[in-house]
Amino acid sequence: MRHNPLDQVFGGAVMHNARLTSQSREGLAQALRAYHNYRGSPRLRNRLLMFVDFSQPNTARRGRLLDVDRQRDVIEPFLVAHGARIPAGASEEERRRLAYGLVGNRVNPVTPTEFSNVPGSNLSSLGFAVTGNIDPSPNWRWRIWLDGKSGSAFNSNLRRRLAYIHPYPGVLRDSRGRAVAIATSEGCPAVEDAVFEQLRRHIPNGTAVYIWAPTSIMAQEPIAAGRSA
Repeated sequence: MRHNPLDQVFGGAVMHNARLTSQSREGLAQALRAYHNYRGSPRLRNRLLMFVDFSQPNTARRGRLLDVDRQRDVIEPFLVAHGARIPAGASEEERRRLAYGLVGNRVNPVTPTEFSNVPGSNLSSLGFAVTGNIDPSPNWRWRIWLDGKSGSAFNSNLRRRLAYIHPYPGVLRDSRGRAVAIATSEGCPAVEDAVFEQLRRHIPNGTAVYIWAPTSIMAQEPIAAGRSA
């Protein structure tokens, strides 16, 4: 019986008894293709791939940092924020609903359906990117820059949009202090403070990042297809 290489990467203890959905498997397969297609570039300086799966809601640990060669997670899967439009005049109740999926005391998971490369859209960009330098941020203490490689239909404006990885306090916790949901952002793939401290040790300056969602445009993403953007 032939084994699926994805089962090797995410099998056994690495999955912590979780199961990838068929959509997540599709996204991961595309991310790995993109990584291997780009691997010869001098811009990649390690064997790591950060995969963000926006087929999953804001309550899911939809971020993974993978060591592709060793076929394992480098850190535990983590929450990642997605971008969203929140009207300027929205009430506090509406903002909580749009940002967290919070209605009363109940969290209704929020899965992104809109994406954009347009400055000012506040939406997440999809596609293949490479991390740049880490430097101080006036708003978030630290930030890890992203350089989009998938072209103008996907993520060429990441730097112009100030869409970078940064620590984010917008996390809902349960009575035991466990993170159960992350708020939306203005387009940044933001993460919990503790997760950022782990990422900053591994990913600045030359790590592949693939942000995926089950949209029709992803079939045209050039890096996974082996084309130049």
